[in-house]
Amino acid sequence: AGGVFSSTALSQQTRADGGDWQAKSVRLDTSWSTSWPDKLLTLNIGDTLTDALSWTRATRIGGIQLGSNFALQPYQITTPIPALLGSATLPSQIDLYVNGMRQYNGQVPAGPFQLNTIPNITGAGNAQVVLTDAFGRATTINFSLYGTQQLLRQGLSQWSVELGAVRENYGLDSFDYGHDPVASGTWRHGMSNSFTLETHAEATSGLTSAGVGGYWQPGQAGVFSAALAASRNSGRQAGMFLNLPASGAGNGTSGSQLSLGYQWNNSRFNAGFNATRTFGTYLDVASLYGGAPPTSTGNAVVGYNTQHLGGFSLSYIYQQYAGQDASRFASASWFKSLGRSTSITVSANQDLVDRSQRSIVVALTWVLDARTSVSASAQRSNGSNVFTTNASSPTPSEGGWGWSTGTRQGDGQNGAQGEVDYLGRYGRVDAGLYDVSGNRYGYAEAAGSLVFMGGHPFAAQQITNAFAL
Repeated sequence: AGGVFSSTALSQQTRADGGDWQAKSVRLDTSWSTSWPDKLLTLNIGDTLTDALSWTRATRIGGIQLGSNFALQPYQITTPIPALLGSATLPSQIDLYVNGMRQYNGQVPAGPFQLNTIPNITGAGNAQVVLTDAFGRATTINFSLYGTQQLLRQGLSQWSVELGAVRENYGLDSFDYGHDPVASGTWRHGMSNSFTLETHAEATSGLTSAGVGGYWQPGQAGVFSAALAASRNSGRQAGMFLNLPASGAGNGTSGSQLSLGYQWNNSRFNAGFNATRTFGTYLDVASLYGGAPPTSTGNAVVGYNTQHLGGFSLSYIYQQYAGQDASRFASASWFKSLGRSTSITVSANQDLVDRSQRSIVVALTWVLDARTSVSASAQRSNGSNVFTTNASSPTPSEGGWGWSTGTRQGDGQNGAQGEVDYLGRYGRVDAGLYDVSGNRYGYAEAAGSLVFMGGHPFAAQQITNAFAL
């Protein structure tokens, strides 16, 4: 009832050929958390990540975090519910079909009604409500729907606030924290069932940044997003000020960031894009301890699933950092199921800056049974060929044995690796061998939990969420 204390660490013991054993252990995260399910709140004290939106960056800190946790009530409806309204002249049986599949069956009395069930749909689709009265007469009402997880239902808020110090050299040093306090806050609110407002702000010594954005769904036209943020730096020097213009290192610099996006999809077609660009010298807290955000990024994708020829997609990626050349890539892919257990994937990638850099991959996958699959691929990249094979059977969720193996030939990296896993009542054990291009080693790891409840300790599998004894 008092909360959950958790601590993780990475311990390694290595030995090179003919050398001595080298041991190293690094603490990763240590925290204590407690929750109030009735209020959908969770408090974390210790190592954590600040909350982030699609147009912000998370920062690893040691401190305090308090915020919404919808996972405490997993059956709560957080996304907008479409209004399925109608009227029945007599008491009737009602059936809901979404894209031809029945998802609900029930009874309604005579008169107006509203169906509050949640249609299982992502993207654009059609719903049909079929009313069948006592005389067997059927009436059909048609609706157009667009489902998305990016919106909050009207009146619902999601928020998080954090206060602490930035964690540095994570995974390398156990206790390396910045000296300046950092504050961060994020808030999302469903202004209506078609518009969700987002805000984020963060501050530390010498730097403040804040922004506002939102998601808008105008009917069946898809989901639009936009955000605008601004920062003010009063002379604080960044830890890794990489390739910023000279004006970025002076006192009193400021900048802004604009983000735009769009997404639309249905059962056959999908299209979307996201683009972000900074103006001036835009910085966030993460910039003071690592690299500054890119000056511009963008991606676009379009895809189409045919009934007999498989699925096709095209994508484009663009990214540029201050003082560096832009990176631009284009890719195309095709996926096709060959019967119930076999599929083929073909993908091609082209560097649009260095035209000599390109690759093409052909992969086949066979599903042998409910747990076992085998795959093989051939890749042609920059004049060299690489062939790989993989087979795996993951451990059952209820416990038991699992395994995986793979081989690789080409591009100067020839060899194989294999692993055996066991999930038991008291934890998980993995052991494997690796031999590629003369680099040989074996490894083993174990993971589990110790739970103290009712005054007694209990050993169990690794616990990542709620549990019962």
